[in-house]
Amino acid sequence: MRKQFLALACLLSIQQCSFASEEGDWLKSLDEADSASPTRLAARSSAHSADGDSTVTDAELHGLTAATLRTRAEHALKVGNYKTANRLLERALELAPSDNDARLLYAQSLKMQIDKTHSKDPVLFNQCVKQYFSVFKNSDFLEDSKVAERHLEELTGHRPRLFSKPAGYLRSVLKPEDTSTESVAAEVLEPQQVP
Repeated sequence: MRKQFLALACLLSIQQCSFASEEGDWLKSLDEADSASPTRLAARSSAHSADGDSTVTDAELHGLTAATLRTRAEHALKVGNYKTANRLLERALELAPSDNDARLLYAQSLKMQIDKTHSKDPVLFNQCVKQYFSVFKNSDFLEDSKVAERHLEELTGHRPRLFSKPAGYLRSVLKPEDTSTESVAAEVLEPQQVP
């Protein structure tokens, strides 16, 4: 039992080193992992707002890779912090617009937020539909396309056809808001490249 506990503790410290090395400051994270001071714990707990969502600043997002942001967003989703997960995934998609895994996770996060809050917000609904439609059209994997297709049918009541024109499908399923569907269709099919 003691050997198993030591092996688990060693594995956790190695894992903390690997996550910290992605951020470039692995030695500092080892020192912080060994000393969990009450002030650090108080600072962490004060970062949570009243509704349970933690706030993420732009300074915290700077310098992180898209994969790191996606991993942190997965953790935020498991905890139920939809706003934090959405912010992290938006930044991950800015860094890697062609990352369909992040796009699918972002769509799932938006859908979870819609389901949890029973939101009738057309902007949130339209963003969710656009993300799922982008995964449906641009994914290299059949499984991801089928998952997106199933969620699109559940959200809108209409299953997209494989060779349907994006503007036509989006015009028929999106809820009215300030932007036009033609510009939305162009944005979905050709995400803007970040230099």
